[in-house]
Amino acid sequence: MMVLLACLPVLAEEGEDALAAAALTADTAAQIDLDGDGTPEQVLWRSTVVGEYQDETVQVEATSADGETAIWTSDLLWGAQVYAVDLDSDGKTELFISGDEMSDDYVTFCLRYEGGELVQLLFADANRGDNTDGYYLSGYGEAVLLGDNRITLCGSQDVLGTYMSNRTFTLKNGRFEFADDGLWHMVWQADGADSWEYGALTLKQPLDVTFTADGTETAGTLNAGEQLRVTASDKVSVVYFETPDGRTGYFGIMDDFENGWGSLVNGVSEEEMFEFLPYAD
Repeated sequence: MMVLLACLPVLAEEGEDALAAAALTADTAAQIDLDGDGTPEQVLWRSTVVGEYQDETVQVEATSADGETAIWTSDLLWGAQVYAVDLDSDGKTELFISGDEMSDDYVTFCLRYEGGELVQLLFADANRGDNTDGYYLSGYGEAVLLGDNRITLCGSQDVLGTYMSNRTFTLKNGRFEFADDGLWHMVWQADGADSWEYGALTLKQPLDVTFTADGTETAGTLNAGEQLRVTASDKVSVVYFETPDGRTGYFGIMDDFENGWGSLVNGVSEEEMFEFLPYAD
């Protein structure tokens, strides 16, 4: 097994380039000073197939200079990748494990090497569905961007349909707090062709909105038959949108308590407002 000398300073690049630079190769040992004491640990990760259904799990090992090995093992996790980076520039290297728990439900774990153990750090709750002010032992979503003490995770969210959406976190006082505008930002392909064909919402009746352009806001209406695409939302009170002709804006939503799920838009159920809502199971 080849041993790589890994140098992991403060991120020199940001975004996808930084993520690629931080990736560790499976089944290949890397020498990394995880705890910042000047002596590197040997870090090795592997994906293991288990059970009759060929499920995948991830195991991470950190071995100290005196030969003591700390081991962390995931539950089911497909298509995983492991990243090593000193995200908050404190001289200690974090290990991120990002993968698919099931059916495109992505999660990301963060491990720190402390006292000879691999310890999981907490993430603010950005899970699919209702959210609390609590913390979880994993962040919801796949790691997609790194930089400037920030990690962006992308996972599916439900608001007027199901969309892959980003939230950004920062490492502060040993746990991950939100470091964004409080909205889930939907991810659409750059060319937009498929997303307009399959992700556009068509109005069944007029919708009062606030248009935004050049830093100004203007009250207006989208008419029946017009289309929009959801671009961001807090999932409980506001939805931001764009139209095929480039107009942008937002409108309010409320929980549809009578129906037991979904949202009220302009006081009516989302199903009354839109012809089709692209929800996934």
